[in-house]
Amino acid sequence: IGFLRHPARSLLRQQAHVALSAYEDELCTDLPIELDGLQRYQIGDRVLTQLMKGTDPLLAANMETHAGTLPPCAMGAQVLDSILHRAATIARTARPLTAEAPHDIDLRIVLGREVGTGRVRLHGHALVSHSFAKLNGRQVIESWLALVALAAGGADDDTIAVLVNLDGTMCLRAPAAAAARGLLSDFVALRRAGLRQLVPLPIRTAAKWSGLL
Repeated sequence: IGFLRHPARSLLRQQAHVALSAYEDELCTDLPIELDGLQRYQIGDRVLTQLMKGTDPLLAANMETHAGTLPPCAMGAQVLDSILHRAATIARTARPLTAEAPHDIDLRIVLGREVGTGRVRLHGHALVSHSFAKLNGRQVIESWLALVALAAGGADDDTIAVLVNLDGTMCLRAPAAAAARGLLSDFVALRRAGLRQLVPLPIRTAAKWSGLL
């Protein structure tokens, strides 16, 4: 999955031994007047995280107000109301899906000379993903690949993935075990090629081209 998130980064690490560090943003001391898309997402993500923990919506809103990340006065209140409403909608859908205690499934799958390992967290029979963002190809392919790995590893046939975001809800079902092993073999071949040269079709482009999103 790490390869799918950043094919170019994986290629650089494998071939050039170059690791791209994640730089933290400097603390901004300016008073925000108008928020851009990234700032709205960051606020929404923090609010959604609190709501998924069961935090009272008013408390979650107050926490963000006192963080100093909102425009002043009425402008900030209007922005926060909109974000809180959308985050609450996602949480109302996602929280019941995570009501069952989570359990981790450790996977070890042998595909020819390749051995794949990983861990997938389920709530009951569901892999639940929630995000304060619109549905994107990366979110879909990560959940789908986890389902494929579970099926190839012998998980129950009724395992599903549920993706909850600003666009609503998407449900994915695991393929049959034989088909899953074939799909994993294809992915292994893709990863092998992608560690030698750049993958010519990034996830976002591929999702648009295929009509997935």
